Amino acid sequence: MQAVLARTGGTQLIGAKNEWEFSHLLDQIPQRDDDDEAQSGWLNATRYITLQAVSAHCLTPRAADRAMAQAWALDNSPEQLLPAVDWLRAFDAVGFTSDPDDPFEAPTHPHQLWRGATFESRYGLAWTSEAHIARRFADNLRARGLSGEVFVTIVEPHLVKARYNTHGDENEWVVDSSGLDISAHGSSDP
Repeated sequence: MQAVLARTGGTQLIGAKNEWEFSHLLDQIPQRDDDDEAQSGWLNATRYITLQAVSAHCLTPRAADRAMAQAWALDNSPEQLLPAVDWLRAFDAVGFTSDPDDPFEAPTHPHQLWRGATFESRYGLAWTSEAHIARRFADNLRARGLSGEVFVTIVEPHLVKARYNTHGDENEWVVDSSGLDISAHGSSDP
């Protein structure tokens, strides 16, 4: 990772001139599709650099929005590679963000949100406004032999960090879920 930063001049001025695309830095990280461990390392390095650059305010607001959207959307498991505290620090630095090409407005009132997860991961950052999407995630977990459940909560606007639709129809909300009152929905369809 230090070599990547050295080749690109560090993170001091990333995105500061001409809305330089942060993806240029990410393109410098070698990617290997033939090796799961190398691919996981690439995702981790890419996200780590992104979160550090955003948290340190090295990017213009537009570049930070795009960088966060790209980093979150690299795969379906952003929280498995980097801890929630790192994600929240970066989201707090950039402020509410959403799909750069199809932006959402920041919420102004509480919303009921859903999450398909294991009991242990119910306090994750990724939620959806669509109950059937949460059910799909819970079903996918059960198909892998895990205890997938559907959870529901009410989220105040200030806890919503981002909204994305980069994975199709997920209507994803990134939420600071610490301290939320989260309930298992039960076995019936939401």
